[in-house]
Amino acid sequence: MTIKLTLQRRRVTFTLAFCAGLLVLIHSIVLTAYYLINNPDVFDFVRLIDLDYEGNIPTLFSALLFFFNGLLLYLMYQASAQSSAKSNAAGGSSGSGYWLGLALIFCYLGVDEGTRLHEEIGDIFENIVVADGLLYFPWVVPYSAALLIAVLIYFKFYLGLERSLQVRLFVSAVVFLSGAVGVEMLSAQEASVAGTSSLTYSVLYTIEESLEMAGLIILSDTLLGVLAGRKGSELSLRFR
Repeated sequence: MTIKLTLQRRRVTFTLAFCAGLLVLIHSIVLTAYYLINNPDVFDFVRLIDLDYEGNIPTLFSALLFFFNGLLLYLMYQASAQSSAKSNAAGGSSGSGYWLGLALIFCYLGVDEGTRLHEEIGDIFENIVVADGLLYFPWVVPYSAALLIAVLIYFKFYLGLERSLQVRLFVSAVVFLSGAVGVEMLSAQEASVAGTSSLTYSVLYTIEESLEMAGLIILSDTLLGVLAGRKGSELSLRFR
C-alpha cells in the first residue's frame, strides 16, 4: 500500500505564517489587556497562549516548526545522496552528510523548544559565568559557542551552494538568530534590571519569538522550493 502526500509550497507557507501571526496577535491582545487591567488573577489563562511560557500552544507550534524543518532537511539529505549515487560522484561531494547533520540539529532544537532544555543547561552555566546583564540567561553562552562551531564546520559547504539558495538560507538564519540571540540578550538585560514582569520585557520577548517563528517559516519555504524542483510549487511524498 502506497500513500501519497502532496505539499503545495504556497499553501504550506501561508498556513504556517497565518498560524504564527494568529498566535502573536492573540498573545499581544491578551498581554495588552493584562497590563491595562493589572489584575494577574483574572489572567491565569494567559499562560496558555503567552509566547514566553513553556508547555503551551505557542511552544508546541514552535517545536513543530523545528521538526518540520528537520524533516525537510532529511529529505534534502536523501535527495543529495541519490543525486550523488546517480552521478557516481565521490562520497561527500554532494554534501549529503551536511544536510543530515542539519536535520539532526533541528530535531534536537525541536526537543529543546518543547522541553526548555536550554534553560536547564543555563542553570549549569550559572556557576561558570556571571548571570547578569546581557548574560542574565546564561544558556546563550554554550549555545553561542555551538553556533560558532557549526558556522566553522558548514562554511565551506555553504559556499558551495547555489547563489539563490545561499541568499535565502542567510536571510532565514539572520531573522531567526536576531531573535534567538540578539533580542534574547536584550531581554536578558531588561530582566536583570526590571525583572520579567515589566512591559518592556514583554515587548522584547514578543519580538524575539516572532522573529524565531518567521525565520523558521522562511527556511521551510526555502527547502520546499528546492525539494519541489525548478517549478518550486509542489512536493509529492510517497510512503509505503
